[in-house]
Amino acid sequence: MRKYDKHSLNNSAQLYVLCTAAEKLLFQVSESISHPDNRGYIRRATDVLCDAIVDVFYAKHGDPVKKESSFALGRVGAVLAEQGDYDKFRRLLWEGHAKAKKEPQQVHFLRALTSFLRARPALVADEEIR
Repeated sequence: MRKYDKHSLNNSAQLYVLCTAAEKLLFQVSESISHPDNRGYIRRATDVLCDAIVDVFYAKHGDPVKKESSFALGRVGAVLAEQGDYDKFRRLLWEGHAKAKKEPQQVHFLRALTSFLRARPALVADEEIR
């Protein structure tokens, strides 16, 4: 199988074809999280979503799956912050980072933070977060 650099592909459809089933599922979850109509559901199901995403960090999936999972977790955090519940996400993120025993698992929590900050750049200057 020929290896492709995911950043060199022209569009997400080409990338989607080259992914594993787990990565495809995570792309769909990420798109669903980003859709405005689903924000209420995400708010209600935050605990279940976050637990499932964090479980992927500790499972025997490849790094691309874990990386996409961390991006999804950051998007969930952006939805929570948008609805005024940033503290819940912050606690989950830093408690998970502290509990992670291996550096690669800690990196996934930090990727979730960077994904969150990309999704919500206006919150960086917000006084509530500091």
